[in-house]
Amino acid sequence: MKNKQAETKLRPTFWRTCRAVMNETRLRLLKAVVESQGKACVVQLAKAVGIDESLASICLRQLNARGLLGVRRERIRVLYNTDHDRSLPDSVAFQEALVKYLRQDLPANWEIDLIRRMKAFTHFNRLAIIIRLAEGPATIAELYDSVGVVVKSLYHHLKYLTGAKLVEVERRYGEGSVIKLLPQDHPVVQTMLRVVLAGAKDGQRYYNPGSGTVDVATRKVLKKIAAAEGNPRANWMNPKPFVPKKGAIPLRNRRALREGA
Repeated sequence: MKNKQAETKLRPTFWRTCRAVMNETRLRLLKAVVESQGKACVVQLAKAVGIDESLASICLRQLNARGLLGVRRERIRVLYNTDHDRSLPDSVAFQEALVKYLRQDLPANWEIDLIRRMKAFTHFNRLAIIIRLAEGPATIAELYDSVGVVVKSLYHHLKYLTGAKLVEVERRYGEGSVIKLLPQDHPVVQTMLRVVLAGAKDGQRYYNPGSGTVDVATRKVLKKIAAAEGNPRANWMNPKPFVPKKGAIPLRNRRALREGA
């Protein structure tokens, strides 16, 4: 019962949904689906984007798994459309905003610009930083206290957040750097912010899977989710230092042994 409650609370992971879209090929396929108005199959979509049918099939299945595309069978053909999956509530508003944006006349290199902006939402620690900054500006020390990641990691995530023009670092004399959330004009980013902040308001938390605060039951659920999303080993969840096998030859010595043989 506890596992079921934890699974309901932790799924879906919005940052993984954003990560699934953050790819030029997938974005172009999504735009091709929007333009076809749900009347194109894998072969037609692959031809429209100019990629292999096998690659198009993989990318479309990934978008469908995150609730961003719908599927309809017509005899032997599988047609993709923009129907979203209502069982993934975090994806609904995001998908609607993305489809509305893709229906417009887009400028050159729109994929790169959108990927750069979405990069801010593709990690659970970045979402935690955004939620904290929505309450007001904060220093590095205050972010460290509220988010709970090391300072080096904070600077790493702030680099992506500033690159996406989502936050601004203001240097104040005698007070150190103050980080604040910037107002957004991009329609997709505005929706993503609303989804994240609405989830935080409803009590959704973004756990650090590598921290010791996650209990055993939740850790099992996280492993199951990782396996379902194509990461069966779940290395991101429980990183372990590399320990060479007993009697193994170090890599730096193998070339010397081959040359001397």
